[in-house]
Amino acid sequence: MTQRGTTRTRGAPWTYALILTLAFDLLLGAKAQADSTNHDRELLAFLSQYEPSLAAWPTVRARLTTPETELARIAADPALRSVVRIRAIDLLGLSPESKTALAAVRRASTDKGTYVRRAALLTLASRFAAHLTGADRVVIRTAAATPQHQLQVVAVRALALLEDPTSAELLRRLARTSSDASIRELAARLVPIGPSSGLTAPGSRK
Repeated sequence: MTQRGTTRTRGAPWTYALILTLAFDLLLGAKAQADSTNHDRELLAFLSQYEPSLAAWPTVRARLTTPETELARIAADPALRSVVRIRAIDLLGLSPESKTALAAVRRASTDKGTYVRRAALLTLASRFAAHLTGADRVVIRTAAATPQHQLQVVAVRALALLEDPTSAELLRRLARTSSDASIRELAARLVPIGPSSGLTAPGSRK
């Protein structure tokens, strides 16, 4: 028993040294991650919370060089939870001059998922207003005229951000003729006020 105990004692220092070395390496790795930007920490923390497997993606850790590419990939993945995809769309909106970000949000604006589509429509109208095409405006107007309450509420808000005559006229029409009372009220609040609108500001008289 004494000999076996002695053998273990002789091997212990090497074992401890190996463990300490590994622990030190892990600490260095953790520090390197902690030294990343606030944007990176926020993204990793969010993805880890809702989709733990995503935080281990090499492409996510490489997002410093191609952030929009990875966010676009997340936003377009129907296998992921809507809350993760919506967060990616929101972060894509922080790069309004990026063609990759714009293309990704455009794709999401016609997504089958209502929540993802809502987020994309609002991001498209608010963050990429300077780069909207006629097709983009049609997508937003179509959603605003779609009698699906959850989608329509956000689409009407996006419609108001377009600030063009066609969109303003659609707002006026929704304010007058929508079968949904809450949509009529929302459109009436957002429609441009002016002599040709046929509407007046709340509390005013014609």
